[in-house]
Order: sequence, then C-alpha cells, then structure tokens
Amino acid sequence: MATSIWTELGFKKNPFNIVPDTESNDLIWAGFNSTKVEFEKLMRTCLTTDETKVLINLSRYGGGKTHAAYYFAKHSAVYTPAGATQPLHFVITAPKIGDNAVWDFYVKLIEAMSFTSIKASLRSHRAALGDENALKELQALAKSEDVGRLIWLLADADEDIEHFAGDVLMSGKASAPIRRKLRLRRGLESNSDASLVLGTLLNVLARYDGNSGLSKARRVFVWLDEVEALVFYSSRHYRPFTQALRELIDCTPKYLALVMNFSFAAPREAENLEIVIGEALLDRVTDRIVFEEGSVEESLQYLNDLLYHYRVNKDVNPISFPLSNEAALKLLETAPARSGKPRTPRRINQWCVQVIEAANAKGPIPATGIDAAFVDNLSFAGDDGEGSSSIS
Repeated sequence: MATSIWTELGFKKNPFNIVPDTESNDLIWAGFNSTKVEFEKLMRTCLTTDETKVLINLSRYGGGKTHAAYYFAKHSAVYTPAGATQPLHFVITAPKIGDNAVWDFYVKLIEAMSFTSIKASLRSHRAALGDENALKELQALAKSEDVGRLIWLLADADEDIEHFAGDVLMSGKASAPIRRKLRLRRGLESNSDASLVLGTLLNVLARYDGNSGLSKARRVFVWLDEVEALVFYSSRHYRPFTQALRELIDCTPKYLALVMNFSFAAPREAENLEIVIGEALLDRVTDRIVFEEGSVEESLQYLNDLLYHYRVNKDVNPISFPLSNEAALKLLETAPARSGKPRTPRRINQWCVQVIEAANAKGPIPATGIDAAFVDNLSFAGDDGEGSSSIS
C-alpha cells in the first residue's frame, strides 16, 4: 500500500478531518478557546443543579457542534466539579424525514442508552427499592400502570419475560398473547407514551448505575444533532415531533439536559430559529451557545493546534508546516473573501487539505513549508482571475 501524503509529511494521520470524528478516543479541542471556556462553564453549571436544562448550539454549517458533542462526551472528567457525579452523554441525529420521526427519535435514543445499561440500572433500582416499590415508582414516573410495568419487566429474572418486554418497548406493539403473558392491558399507543418511556428511563439512568443507587444523581445529556432538518418536515409531521420533545422535557423535570445543535448558512437564518422549532419549544430553552466565525488569530491557533497534535515529531519549525507560517496566515486572511465562505473549522480543514494536496502534486514540499506565493496563485471559487490550482 502506498505511503500516504500525511505519513510522508510526518503526521500520524490527516489532521484535517472533513467529517467529524465520532469514534476516536483521540479527540482534541483545537483553537476557539473562548467557545470551549463558555461550554465548560455551562457544563459545570448543569452538573451542580438537578433541574432540567434545554440548550441550543447555533453555528454555520461545519462550525464544530457535532465535534463538541463527542468531545465533551469523552472528556467529562475535565469539567465535572469535585463532589459531582460524572454525567452520561447520548448523541443522536434528528430524523431527516418527518414520516415516523417521533418513533425514529425514540428508537435512536433507546439504542444510544443501550439495553445493557438500561437493564442494569433497572436491576439496581429493583434491588434498592424492592420489587413492589420499584414498580410503583416506575408507574408514577410513566404516569401509566401499563407503561410503568412494561419498563419494570425489562429487569425481570425470567429471560423470556425480559425479552418480550424489550420487544414491546421497541415496536410499541403487543399482541393479545404477549399482553396476557406480560399482564399488560395495552402496548405503547401514542407519541406521548414514547416520551414518557424515554423520560422514565432517563430518570432511572440518572439515579442508578449497574452496581447500585448513586449517592448523587448524574446529569444525562441528550445531544440532538442537525435539528435544522425539521425545516423540511411537513406541518403534519413537524407538530407531533416538536410536541414529543416538549413532552419529554416536561415529563423529565430533573437530571435531563437536552442539547439541540442547529446549523445555518448565514447569520440571518439564526433569527428563524423560532420558525424551525416553534415558540413553545423555544420558550423552554434555558441557555444558548453561538459558535461565531473564527477570527484570523483564532483560526490560526486552531490550525496550529491540529498540526501539533497529530505531528509525530513535535519539534518542527515552522509551526504551521507543511505550510510556512506566512502561507498559513495568508490563507486564513484571504480565503474567506476569495471563496465567499466563512472561517469555520470544516472550511479551514478543506482549505488546508486542498492547498497541501495541490502543492504536493507539484513536487516534494520543502522543509520551509509551502510559501505564501503559492497560496496567492491559487484560484478560489469566486475569484475573477485564474490561478494555477483551484480551491473552493
């Protein structure tokens, strides 16, 4: 297999991911320190109170919201105050299609929680309260004897009962024989049932882990990414979905932090947030974070942080290699005006990859890095002139 350009240039991997890295344990926060500090402050606030929070993250497309979700999910020890229990994080994407959106969201969130963790927490809940009291509490949380019993049966000692209860929970359907076996009068029949199931499960996961009841309940962050997808829903799909989110918030008054990531193409589109999520849901928002377009200085720090982190030999000069320091500055100063695109992390990554690949195609990149003149000679989408290479 041919050696990659990045290995040849002295990197462990391509530093400039275009698609957010959601699996790696090697996630870093590069540059944009003011946004990170704002996030950490908000996270600490969430971890020192029990009341449910609803947060909105706003940015242009490629602004770093998805990365933030996975970064903070994997680095909770960094921002958890002394004496607080480390939180849980579940990251899911908003349904792209309105048809069956509520059930799609419901299934995604349960799968993110995982049946293994759900059952373990429910068993701890039973052990702590006793079977009868555990059932009564679940029925109270679910506001339904049947829905509460269904959740309670997920921790049953009989594997067949546990399995049948899981089937009903995931499909919503319960045939007459299954209802008799589980001693239920009905299955899950409405979007309200789905919200109540989710709220009840989140409440139990907040207070019990797989070993025992927690001395202090933990915050549960549910990150709902790409909420702007709702703009494509028809009204008959939009209303039920936003209503289901409102019901989830209202039936989970403690421990939940619902974080909705919303992307827009231009700043004026952020003003349309109420149109997308509705006034009733917007009224429940407690906090907002806005990912602003990076300044030249912030963007340069972002670029250099990524290069340093993924570089094999840390003692390299120039620090922006494979770009010269002057070329990196030139790129970040001129690319937005020349391409008509903002300085977002994704766009910076794209610019850097395109410049480095274009330079490498012309021959080995010198130890001094790609020079500023090369960046000047690139043609950007929107440029009037024609350069030697093209960049978007």
